[in-house]
Amino acid sequence: MKHLLLIIVTSLTFAKADFLSPDKATKVARYLDNICMDTYCGGDINFYSDAMTCDGNVCEVSYRAYGFSKDTFDEQTMLTLVGTESKRPNTVTKFGTISKVIHDGEKKLEANFKCVLNNLPTTDMSEYEKEDLVYELVVTECIDAFETAVYAW
Repeated sequence: MKHLLLIIVTSLTFAKADFLSPDKATKVARYLDNICMDTYCGGDINFYSDAMTCDGNVCEVSYRAYGFSKDTFDEQTMLTLVGTESKRPNTVTKFGTISKVIHDGEKKLEANFKCVLNNLPTTDMSEYEKEDLVYELVVTECIDAFETAVYAW
């Protein structure tokens, strides 16, 4: 019995803690989506944060992006991005699928991509500090990588 208790305590001690719990990750994804129009969606592209998950010190944010006009995205350029990645110091932006959708009553291209935040600090941080770090990395690295790739044409 003592050995079983020791194994359980040891396992709990060394269990990896996620940077954000599933509930907090969902909250941050909603936060990123809600502030979009007032911050990083001020240009030609509107971003929708669909979900966020964390596993240890790595988090992944799923996005959909639409142009404000039907001509924002060049379809050929977007097709060349599908399946590629853009690596930055702390993140990887993974370009997913594109599809034609009706958005706001207009035919537009929808681009799906994921923002992978790597090596997040495992030291104690307040929830606000974690949200702020995620926001900063998403905007300065992932959104920037997406826009740089899209506007390359």
